[in-house]
Amino acid sequence: PAWGEVKERSSDAYPTSLEQWQNHLQEVRRLRDRISTAVGEERSSLQQKYVDAIAEGEQALAQFSRVAERQVSQGGDSKEEAGEFLQIRIQDLLARDDFEPAIQIGQLLIAHGFQTAGVYEATAIAAYMTNQTQLAVDYFREAEKGGVLNSRSKQLLHSVAYREKA
Repeated sequence: PAWGEVKERSSDAYPTSLEQWQNHLQEVRRLRDRISTAVGEERSSLQQKYVDAIAEGEQALAQFSRVAERQVSQGGDSKEEAGEFLQIRIQDLLARDDFEPAIQIGQLLIAHGFQTAGVYEATAIAAYMTNQTQLAVDYFREAEKGGVLNSRSKQLLHSVAYREKA
């Protein structure tokens, strides 16, 4: 089925959506590989298809993320796998400076049993970057309990007191 045809609320939505996402990634890689050996009009055509596939991939990633979020919320056979994907997704969102969705996904993961130091730390960074300092402090402290607070996060945690005085 095409991306729009996945029934996001059905019990098989996550595996179906995962398969579609993986197929899309394979297609993007295939196009990239074909571009490297193509010439002339074929190369131009493949480049346009590649650009279109990348744009479609953004939409597909957003949909797959929603399906994964629903899977984590509702539980089921794919909950752990969906949670692992969302943990990676948070890192991607942080790298893109897209902090609000990172907070939302982090809080969802925490609320549904994915209370790892890494999830707390990523959610804390996102909260910090959106000036939600108390939330950031709370999550940084939870991450610190797990012993996994990198030097940048420690610096952010210590700067909260300075920011609040300013």
